[in-house]
Amino acid sequence: MLGKDHPGQGSRGKTLLEDMRDNSPSKNGVSFSSFTAPYSARDSYAGMSDQAMSSGSGLLTARSLATTAAGTSNPEFEVQIDRAPGSSLGLNLDALDGQSLIISAVKAGPIRAYNEAQEDEDLMLQHGDSIVEVNGARGSSQALLERLKADTVLVLYIKRPVAFTISIARAYAPLGLQVEHAPNGTSLLVKTVNPGLIKDWNLSHRGMGIKRRDRVITVNGSQGNPAELMAKMKMAAVQGERLDIEVCRY
Repeated sequence: MLGKDHPGQGSRGKTLLEDMRDNSPSKNGVSFSSFTAPYSARDSYAGMSDQAMSSGSGLLTARSLATTAAGTSNPEFEVQIDRAPGSSLGLNLDALDGQSLIISAVKAGPIRAYNEAQEDEDLMLQHGDSIVEVNGARGSSQALLERLKADTVLVLYIKRPVAFTISIARAYAPLGLQVEHAPNGTSLLVKTVNPGLIKDWNLSHRGMGIKRRDRVITVNGSQGNPAELMAKMKMAAVQGERLDIEVCRY
């Protein structure tokens, strides 16, 4: 496995909820749109260490699931795949961020065959991995897709996400979070963090806040369905309930 360092879309569709039109924040401070993207995705995640409780603001500690800090970034690694001309790789991919391809499923094909030949799971292409380069193409999801479709010998550079959890004891004010998702996606891509509870969390947890291009993967125990993730955030904001959000970052 080789490391590599580099300097580091679809068309807009209807909003998912009628009271969140035109990307403008609703009364609960959460807005989002459905975007067309070539494929769907499901994000994977780790955790990070606890932080001190913030009193008076309704913000609780970030709960640790592992030892990975939100501010860190996993290194890229190289994978080489050979496939027959015209054959499918057997991947479901999310190209929503316009820069990379997130693996949402590995099905029958050359990628699964590659995985089955590996003894070390860390060398396998996994659900939630991000393809950041294909045969020298980088920085454009469309360019990556074109190389994946056209080339039979593929040199891929892969990046794994790190993740963290934020806990808001009582969502008593607008969240200020604008997100979007692929039609068949399973996460919410953060577009903007406007004034609200999330920005308050960010200010009181320096280096551990939610920012643009992060992915919301779990909300109050629910995952896998963007509409449900959104509904959970909306409900917490409307009813002033506790809100636990897991986020992954590439």
